[in-house]
Amino acid sequence: AAEAAAAQAAAVSQDDDWEAEVIKLYGEDWMAVHEVVVSSKQVFPGIEAGWMICNLCHKQLAGFGTVLSHFESKRHQSHVDWKLGRSQVPQVSSQPQRPADFLALPAPSVSAQEWRPPTPPPPAAEPPPPPDPP
Repeated sequence: AAEAAAAQAAAVSQDDDWEAEVIKLYGEDWMAVHEVVVSSKQVFPGIEAGWMICNLCHKQLAGFGTVLSHFESKRHQSHVDWKLGRSQVPQVSSQPQRPADFLALPAPSVSAQEWRPPTPPPPAAEPPPPPDPP
């Protein structure tokens, strides 16, 4: 039990070091500038509470170490430049980020209340009788 408590204390200490590094590099207002929020029942209710979410890039960040590496990525830097008016359009990869992007379907052309199942085709005509044997 003592070893587990020591390991947990070391992990918390390391996370505090990463948090201090984020503040040192990006300032006290880093969350507002980089549009990072912490998930909760009110914010991103489908995600477990406590995750950091980059709203600029739509990325889920596990901790301050992940925040640092994400902030250094070209994609995030491009989104920040766009937010601050330093570029016209954020640069994003033309390749989908996850397989689900391949499966995205267009929005339906009618609402769920207006949708009706298609009318079934009329029954097929009776086939002609077989010819009489000669």
